[in-house]
Amino acid sequence: MDYISDLLTTVDMDIATRVAVFVDNGWLSFTSNIVRRRLVDGNKSITIRFF
Repeated sequence: MDYISDLLTTVDMDIATRVAVFVDNGWLSFTSNIVRRRLVDGNKSITIRFF
């Protein structure tokens, strides 16, 4: 059943890299991975927001 958790995380990451604006806290490794992927994919830093 652990593979389901991995799959859901992968789906969440893919969706988060495709949205127009990504909003999250800056403390999670998930967030840092999304920010890195968004910047590498050419998204502007203005589309990344932290609360």
